[in-house]
Amino acid sequence: MGIGTDHRGRYIQDIWNFDLETLEKEHDYIQWLFPLKEGSKYNKNAPLLTAEIIETFKSNMIIKGYLLESFRIMLRFYGFELVPTMNGTIVAKSSDFNERKQVWLSRCNHNYLRITRILKSLTILGLKHLSIKRQTNSISILIDY
Repeated sequence: MGIGTDHRGRYIQDIWNFDLETLEKEHDYIQWLFPLKEGSKYNKNAPLLTAEIIETFKSNMIIKGYLLESFRIMLRFYGFELVPTMNGTIVAKSSDFNERKQVWLSRCNHNYLRITRILKSLTILGLKHLSIKRQTNSISILIDY
């Protein structure tokens, strides 16, 4: 809900405000943004998903929005973006993909573990696809289950 902190006293908004360099060098935030059912050997303080928490994620629009924002942050880090299409929203390479891939697209890179965690967490939490609904002055992102 954006009111609690991680083991280092950081709110989710603090992590969202990390610059790209900090997203690369810090290693203990990804478990907070994208929790799993099993513990992390890299962050013993990370929260674990329970059946109750999973159901809360699926039914709470605020938490869904936070998960989506965390996903957007990590997409930006990897050089991707969410792009609306007539059939919903897709993940596509952003204009800085060639620059961003230099950071993570190499053999034996720790970011592959991060990507696996992100995909696994999103799947567990029911995020199958995204769709865009245009409103008067803004774009509202809906998570469709």
